[in-house]
Amino acid sequence: MLRFWFRKDFHAFRLPKARSPGYQLSNVSKKVLRNLMIEKKSKILQDDEIKVILVDRKNQSLGLEDKIKAHRKGQLHRAFSVMLYNPAGEMLIQRRALSKYHSPGLWANTCCGHPLPAEETREAARRRLWEELGFACDLQARTHVLYFLRVDHGMIEHEYVQVYEAEVSDACFALNPDEVMDVNWMTPLKIREDVKRNPQNYTRWFRLYLLKYFDKVFRQK
Repeated sequence: MLRFWFRKDFHAFRLPKARSPGYQLSNVSKKVLRNLMIEKKSKILQDDEIKVILVDRKNQSLGLEDKIKAHRKGQLHRAFSVMLYNPAGEMLIQRRALSKYHSPGLWANTCCGHPLPAEETREAARRRLWEELGFACDLQARTHVLYFLRVDHGMIEHEYVQVYEAEVSDACFALNPDEVMDVNWMTPLKIREDVKRNPQNYTRWFRLYLLKYFDKVFRQK
């Protein structure tokens, strides 16, 4: 049975084999796979083509705004963060591409993004995993976080973030060089230790997760 898809046009790498022999990756529904499959005729939306969903502090929709404008004006909008773990309890972290519109070259959690208008947030998280890492899997909701953070390039991250997680094993990833320049596996505890020593290497929101919301956001073994 098919358990994952990966993009052959991106830089591929394989996860270490599972240390837990009974583990099986969650199945991805045929519907989700059809929606996630990206062929040459498909197109990943650019930042200036995306509209985000404005929300109140209870995550109730208030309308739409251009992604860049919302980040310049600091408008609260809906977003998500994904944490992928291996059976050893290590989390996949990514270093953002240098071409990103803010926080380029910094380390962050596995994947982040925004649902498109009329798109369910969990499906958006699966879509973004595919666009950035060439991988799709089932995701479980863990918690939510609301924050207001000033970042570089005059941008403001004011987001109502749904956090999703999954455990994956022996699966192929394929990095999109327009989004991700590097990846690494580390336990959340070791990442937090490094953030305290080298905060300049990490995005503002990832530092917030690690230093303020650690138990709420991260799985620990």
